[in-house]
Amino acid sequence: MCSSDLNRDELIARYGASVAATDDALLAAAIERDGPDGLRHVVGDFALACWDADGVLLARDAMGQRPLFIYRAPGAVFWSTDLGILGAGPARRRPWRRAALGDYLCWEPVLEPEALVDGVDRVLPATWVHMPRDGRAGTASTYWTPPRARSEEHT
Repeated sequence: MCSSDLNRDELIARYGASVAATDDALLAAAIERDGPDGLRHVVGDFALACWDADGVLLARDAMGQRPLFIYRAPGAVFWSTDLGILGAGPARRRPWRRAALGDYLCWEPVLEPEALVDGVDRVLPATWVHMPRDGRAGTASTYWTPPRARSEEHT
């Protein structure tokens, strides 16, 4: 897990945690008590991986401040907050996504969930993904959506 500047006081009160609890412990408490949708109570930036009996839960903060990349290979799943680590390791022989590379070289954003390397995707902001241990496609869910702005009537 990597996190910073969480709404600690609210999470400590909600989950009955010690004031000495780490941010990682607070994120784990949210998932343990409320499941992955408990992340909707977390305000702050984080990217996390949490193993369970069936696979791994990967999640990213609501605003997308922390990146989280996924690479699926036959019989395995790899993840990292650094695309370079996946590109130097299990995904090193994967071709570049030409359109994404062109955008990147022209200082344009690479649209999510794509990454620069073919076969590597990003977890979207405010989303959790549960990946089975065998590398099959996982399930994903959005745990938070921004409230809609009220439309003002003009007379």
